[in-house]
Amino acid sequence: MDSTQRSQPQLVEWVTPAVLAFCVALPMFVLLAKVVFGLPVAAKVVGDPAVIELYTLRATTGDQFLGPYSRFGFHHPGPLAFYCLAPFYLAFGMTYGALCVGALVLNLASLFGIAVVVWRVAGPGRWPWSCAAIVAYVVYLGPTVLVSAWNPDMAILPLAFSLVSFAAVMAGHTAYLPAAVLAASFAVQSHLTCAGPIACVAFLSLVALIVRRGKRQAEPSSPTSRVVRHVMIAAILGVVVWMPPLIEQVRDDPGNFTLILRFLGEGHGQRSLGSSLLAVATQASAFLLGPFGPGSQSEPSPTLLPILGTIAAALIFLLLLGALCGWRGRDAFALALCGSSICLLVVGLVVTRAITGRLHPYLVRWVSAVGLLSSIAIVAAFFPPRWASLRRRGLQLAVCAALVVTTAALALRQAVRFPTLSESIPSASPDRLSDATVSALAARGVYRPHVRILSQRSWEQGAGVVLQCVKAGRLPSVDPTWLFMFGEACRFRGADDGVLLVADPTMAAQLTRERAAELVATSGNGSVFLAMTERAPVRELRFDSLESEVYLRGGFSKPETDPGGGFRWSNGASSSMVLPAAPGPPYQLQVLACPIVVAGLQQGLTVEVNGKRIATVKMKPAWATYTFSVPSYLVRARNLIAFRYSYVRSPYELAGTDDRRRLAVRFRTISLYEVPER
Repeated sequence: MDSTQRSQPQLVEWVTPAVLAFCVALPMFVLLAKVVFGLPVAAKVVGDPAVIELYTLRATTGDQFLGPYSRFGFHHPGPLAFYCLAPFYLAFGMTYGALCVGALVLNLASLFGIAVVVWRVAGPGRWPWSCAAIVAYVVYLGPTVLVSAWNPDMAILPLAFSLVSFAAVMAGHTAYLPAAVLAASFAVQSHLTCAGPIACVAFLSLVALIVRRGKRQAEPSSPTSRVVRHVMIAAILGVVVWMPPLIEQVRDDPGNFTLILRFLGEGHGQRSLGSSLLAVATQASAFLLGPFGPGSQSEPSPTLLPILGTIAAALIFLLLLGALCGWRGRDAFALALCGSSICLLVVGLVVTRAITGRLHPYLVRWVSAVGLLSSIAIVAAFFPPRWASLRRRGLQLAVCAALVVTTAALALRQAVRFPTLSESIPSASPDRLSDATVSALAARGVYRPHVRILSQRSWEQGAGVVLQCVKAGRLPSVDPTWLFMFGEACRFRGADDGVLLVADPTMAAQLTRERAAELVATSGNGSVFLAMTERAPVRELRFDSLESEVYLRGGFSKPETDPGGGFRWSNGASSSMVLPAAPGPPYQLQVLACPIVVAGLQQGLTVEVNGKRIATVKMKPAWATYTFSVPSYLVRARNLIAFRYSYVRSPYELAGTDDRRRLAVRFRTISLYEVPER
């Protein structure tokens, strides 16, 4: 055989993958170009995107120590995603579109990392088949996920990169350990559900390292300094990226890790095994159906169960067979991939069973990364690194090329048809809402607005308003109920010069009828009202009225009713409100209230006015009126009234209900009036 014949296999083996890599990269760069060119018309955002932009804005000043908020009352473990997005945010004009550019670049980097690991560890002979699986997975995710800065979407591809990198570490390629730690930290800090799979593969990698360490010690000539160096670099990187959440844990009481452990320790029941199996099978195998699959549904139609179940069962069978082949063939990478995939499918089932209630797709979407890992594992197990003949090698590359080019063409079609950035973000109407609100604050000279979000239906618009106020330098505060979302920087600190009420259509109509505040903006399902703090003195205020929303600052629940009329429960160890008055004479503060009754305890109520305690009383176990004298030297034009309680209890503690509010006292009315001259 001459040199030309010998070079033909190498030419086919190395040039064809390069062409396939170009086919994979082209749709991604087309999509990146479209996002970048769409930046000038990027719209303002509301809801979760607004909160993510707010956190990134704080990360640009090094003041973000928490991860994305969770609807379960805690934050995801860390803020690494926001610090990764911050450079793009500063470079592209501090808009949400800049975050989309950053998310796309991070996803492209993860895809590139997966391809490099498979190329270097599995070998170029296996790479085309793995490339076909990667392209199918990208088409399955779709361009919307690739440009999404929403934390459940951003965590998917970094998680896949970390899983592949940890498999390489298990196979003895410890040079990929730092990359695995970085990608895993990004995924876990962005979404807590990634902690299960990361803990699984990290444990398997540790076991593999210990076993290999023992074998090296049995062979004195075998060097270990390189492994130690890789482990040290990974440890240093891990400490650096986990430092902000550790600082927050030590600084705050309770810290976020404490809240996470408390939530996990409460126990939330188990989901049925059948629905959990269906969810895992969907996520692990749906991408194999390409763009014609059921997407990211967690609970597809039962008619798909036979198809998905068959694919998932075949996947597990092939993984078991592949693990056996890897063991017999001494192929450490194939064995690591197959073994990890099997363990991760079990972890996915355990995690999915723990999600009760409606099974949100984004809570189990990480399992789709296990499907990609399984496909790469099967390729590694059943396709040897080098085929025996040029004919077989050419057939392999021809089939893979056809798969990759076809799927890449579909991806390119999606990328070309992907709408401009302003069209992809459903927030054209909040543009007008937040802009009009900021303009109204500027016109009235309000620099410290207190934002009250009156219902769950209006929280998305409220998030957009808070973000735009921060960007305009208006320093908003919010009620303690919403601090878990907006952070301690938005805590009310005893001073404001205006109140913004963000209302849904029903409450907006009632506020308009009662003339409790001035309407400054309305758009779609949201309206914003502004009430200035310089208001007429209050004689008597009913806590169940919408007018009371203007004066409350924190520590109160929503209005309720009983046979005696409307009232509000306190919520937490203290409550606060602001009442206007005319300084000069002494006043009397009068409240109609009733404590929560707990056997063996008597509620104590402490009243503070403008930071000074004026009285502490023992409350009767029924509705009663309590009167407190306010000296003239404490009276101001606006008076901060604070109530503190000797104990709080939740209905969950007392009666086992789902109500976990920390209740102490019910308030019906409050009055602040001058003491008549004698």
